[in-house]
Formats: sequence, structure tokens, C-alpha cells
Amino acid sequence: MVAADLAVLLDGAYVVGSNPAFDYRFGRSFLARHGQCWTANYHLIDVQALALGHLYGHGGDPATIKPGIPWRSRDLYGAFVDLNRYDSHTALDDARMVRDIFDAVTGTGAQ
Repeated sequence: MVAADLAVLLDGAYVVGSNPAFDYRFGRSFLARHGQCWTANYHLIDVQALALGHLYGHGGDPATIKPGIPWRSRDLYGAFVDLNRYDSHTALDDARMVRDIFDAVTGTGAQ
């Protein structure tokens, strides 16, 4: 039942995540085990890349991140949201944080 409901919700949706490649692999495998298909849009949206690009491309404060590669995700995310509002590494709050970062970077949500 969960897989069928998830398949309907994902149909044509864009997957936005902090590690959307993992979400894709896990979700596709989960759905397949339950007789469903992954039908979300094939473009995965990574908020880490969006956040980094926004900081550098829109005159943000790149000093909030440490030089070098890779950047710490939390350093990037903290430039857009108050990380204390979220319970770290819980699925629901991680999803809320990703949504809020996406909204802050793209200007699409309530700030």
C-alpha cells in the first residue's frame, strides 16, 4: 500500500534532496520490490549544488563555507536556514530542511 501511494505521489514529480542520487536508488529499488515503478522526473535536484551556486553567483557570503572540496553541507545550508530549527538526521526534519533551503535559494516559498 505504501509503495502504491508513493508511486502515485512521485508520478512526474521532481525529487529535491540533499543527496537525491541516494533517494533515487533507494526509492527505485523499494518501489520495484513492491511491483511499482519510479515515474518521477529524471532530473534530480541537489540542494547542495543549488546552495553553493547561489552563494557564489548571487553575491552571497562564501566566507560562510570552508575553502576546498568537498564543502560541508551544513555550512552551506546554514547560510539559508537556521539549522537549530531541525532535528538532524530525522527523515521528516531533513525533508523539511531541504524544502526550506530549496525555497530560500529559489525564492519559491514563504520565507
